[in-house]
Amino acid sequence: MGEVLSNSSEVRKILFIIPNLTFGGIQTQVVLLANYLAKNGFRITIIGLFSKDQKFIDNIQSSQIEVVYSPNEGKRIREYNRLIFFRKINFWIDLIKWLRSFRPTVILPYTSKIDLFINVVWRLSGAKLSFSFERGGHTNPEKESSSWMRSMRKLSAPVYVANSQHGALAMSIMRDIPLGKIKVIKNSLDLNRIQRSEPLPNFFKQINDKEFVFLMVANFFNEKDHIFLLKAWERASLKGAFLIIYGLGKGSECLQNFEKARTFIKREKLQNVILAGSRIPSKEVFVRANVGVISSVTEGCPNVVMEYMYFGLPVLSRRIPGVEELVSSSNVKLLSSIDSISDYAEKLLWCVENPENLTAIGKSNERKAKEEFVNEQMQLEYLEVFSEHRVL
Repeated sequence: MGEVLSNSSEVRKILFIIPNLTFGGIQTQVVLLANYLAKNGFRITIIGLFSKDQKFIDNIQSSQIEVVYSPNEGKRIREYNRLIFFRKINFWIDLIKWLRSFRPTVILPYTSKIDLFINVVWRLSGAKLSFSFERGGHTNPEKESSSWMRSMRKLSAPVYVANSQHGALAMSIMRDIPLGKIKVIKNSLDLNRIQRSEPLPNFFKQINDKEFVFLMVANFFNEKDHIFLLKAWERASLKGAFLIIYGLGKGSECLQNFEKARTFIKREKLQNVILAGSRIPSKEVFVRANVGVISSVTEGCPNVVMEYMYFGLPVLSRRIPGVEELVSSSNVKLLSSIDSISDYAEKLLWCVENPENLTAIGKSNERKAKEEFVNEQMQLEYLEVFSEHRVL
């Protein structure tokens, strides 16, 4: 069934299936929702399929949450297309048995590939309810090509959930689903995580109190496009400013992109750029920063943008729906053309030269974040769906 990494002897009811047991945006929302459901009497199992980080696992401190690492299932899903016909039949039989072994009442499968495989067969798992998510960002969504698996997922009628309005619209177009059948449940902030306090890391000692700090928090996935930010930083040629990048991520994609960024910084002799690595920024880091930056080409409902806003930071980003939908109206002027490095560089420079304007933008962001992102609205909306499907 998998490697059990924390113990819980009672029957599980809510089954979260995620790609990686590591720190990241999806994982933040999963743990936040799992803890809430556990406190409301549900038994929780969180399954990771592809990779694990023991620090992340240790961070889930609840006797009501079981954590399972199932790399064999992850490998089988990844290698499915290589199988011959009869082995594919065995794959589906084994997947159903694997799901049934957890005796789930509700299944929440995250990321598109896991979602597709699980929702083909969830009706045979014994569960009463399964979700199908759209958590990404799409600038030009197009209808998906047809396949028997996508048809079966649609016939299985999971509950469709997007974490943004633009995500719901994209999901409707791509999957040919009426928009009215898609529920929008936005992310919430995990205050316990972002209010964690610890002294500033030693590398802050080289930054004096008057110097400007741009903060980026993002693992090195392709869509985060760190090189775009570094090229803009090079073009801006800022004086008296630092760029601090937190994040790394697991897997070859993140490691390769991290090395590309480090090589670019060294080759181009970029000044005042600090790669903080996989450590998690404490609240002191957010408080010390002047501007939160993000250079992604696509986002759904990015946690880090909500975190920047909560701490009263202006947000500098490319103009993508996932960010534009979150920030305050006064912050829109800091969203650059999506493909223009020079425009992004100009906005970096504008921030340094206009600190008085940034204060008002930051306060506007903070107000919006504390009004919309810090309550338990997300958790309550999931309970509402449970109630509608007689899970409660």
